[in-house]
Amino acid sequence: MSTVLLQQIIEDPIPFAHTLGFTKLNEELHKEWIKTIFHLNHNGTLQAHRGSYKTTCLIIALALRVIAKPTENVIFLRKSQEDVKDVLNAVSKIIRSDSAMMLMKDIYGNYPKFTIDNSTELELSTYKGTMGRQILGLGLKASITGKHGSVITDDIVTLKDRVSGAERKSTKDQYMELINIASESEQRIFNTGTPWHKEDAFTLMPEAQKYTVYETGILSKEDIQDRKDRMTSSLFAANYELKHVSDGDVLFCEPQYGAFPTGAKAYGHIDAAYGGPDDCSFTIMAEVNNKLHTIGWKMPGHIDNHINSIVSRLERFQVQSCSLEDNADKGYLRKELGPKTATKLTGYHESMNKYYKISSYGKSRWKDVVFDLDQGDAEYVEAIMDYNENSEHDDCPDSYASLVRWKFKGNKITSYH
Repeated sequence: MSTVLLQQIIEDPIPFAHTLGFTKLNEELHKEWIKTIFHLNHNGTLQAHRGSYKTTCLIIALALRVIAKPTENVIFLRKSQEDVKDVLNAVSKIIRSDSAMMLMKDIYGNYPKFTIDNSTELELSTYKGTMGRQILGLGLKASITGKHGSVITDDIVTLKDRVSGAERKSTKDQYMELINIASESEQRIFNTGTPWHKEDAFTLMPEAQKYTVYETGILSKEDIQDRKDRMTSSLFAANYELKHVSDGDVLFCEPQYGAFPTGAKAYGHIDAAYGGPDDCSFTIMAEVNNKLHTIGWKMPGHIDNHINSIVSRLERFQVQSCSLEDNADKGYLRKELGPKTATKLTGYHESMNKYYKISSYGKSRWKDVVFDLDQGDAEYVEAIMDYNENSEHDDCPDSYASLVRWKFKGNKITSYH
């Protein structure tokens, strides 16, 4: 078994990554990330900004572990099973590449075959481990009873942990089980991801190596500013600066969560965008036992890109009537949606100060709101929670407050028609 080429790749994996098509990885930064995850010599945490290629580095490190460590196994976790599938598919693709096959031929004298290759498990014929599958991929809420091995997590803390205390607790409880798995088998646990809340699961992890958008040099000043312009302040701070911003001046505290009631009498509101940095926002709401059950979606870009999804959701939730502001579009959206849906579309001209509307109508019923995060967007809820008088992005809180004002507060706005 020749290991000269393998040792060269382990010492400097970037040229190997480039042959696989990952040409944006750079020598100084990403080499150390790949090596750290590959070796798993210590418990650790890597926090890096969105778009820094940390998951790409993790995928390459996992592939190299499968090739070069035939006696070791890894339990790999992401937030959901679907997220796991994407990573394992990418690892499998690397191992099947010509570059990897030539490397394994050099190491083992032949071309190993996959004995298992699916969305949750990977194992080569060279694997000699005894504790479990060579790579076992699980969503965070999957059963981990009886599992043993080194543990790698990637993005198990998400925006849902930012907006939901129950989600934070669930993530932290599951992470404690992962710690037990690693410690029982005297293996390591390594984490990669982005912080979302001052009390999220990163508080249980080893102190993180942090790489903000200002340190990696991956994004230009113009790219950074563009992302800053398109996000709420807390979202940008978490995704790119790896920090939490103060919420002392925001209007809305953490809300309640629960399933949207099937068959409830539902109403909707659309806040449309027609270009620029603003997003579209779509809210559906139903009042049951004095609770405002709410689902919301934050949709980037022009409203034309979302017509089909809006129509589908109007039908799915049997929305009886949906209101649309027509100050800017002169009725354009109603004309586009009208032939495609049986939902009554109600146009109105907005004249009320936006901050007053959100801080009065929206705030007045906040204690009654129950959001469905499984069917809606966490980004929608986060945008409302992040709102204050100086916020540049107000599409989601505006849609929410407009719907409360229209149907769930009892105040008739004479400009509606």
